Amino acid sequence: MEENIQETEKSIIRVQRKEQFGASLRRFKVIVDNKIVGRIWAGDTVEVYVEPGNHEIYVKLDWSRSKKIKINTYPNETNILITGTINTFIILIFIFLFNLILVYWGNQIIAYLLLIMLIISSFIPSANINLKVKK
Repeated sequence: MEENIQETEKSIIRVQRKEQFGASLRRFKVIVDNKIVGRIWAGDTVEVYVEPGNHEIYVKLDWSRSKKIKINTYPNETNILITGTINTFIILIFIFLFNLILVYWGNQIIAYLLLIMLIISSFIPSANINLKVKK
């Protein structure tokens, strides 16, 4: 009986991952207070029971990770966070602009600079994975 009372006094951190094309075949690591508490597929949810108080949460995939979010949880409260990857539409825009500049203007320097910017942005932490508190 004591276990049930203690469990109801805990907080829940729920991380929901959007159903998106980007990295959909890979699982994100869900990290709370620097401990891996679960792995999450696209479209799935991970729930973690934590003690009420301050917690730091982020998600990670290989070298890329989301920004760290600090939340203060209260007993019997559910905190929902949404995660996902960068919108693949943005990547298609980069590719379209690359081809447009290369084919129609013949300016290879600008086209390749645009491509380099896209490649570099994929290596910057937090560039590909986002995490936000659902309101």
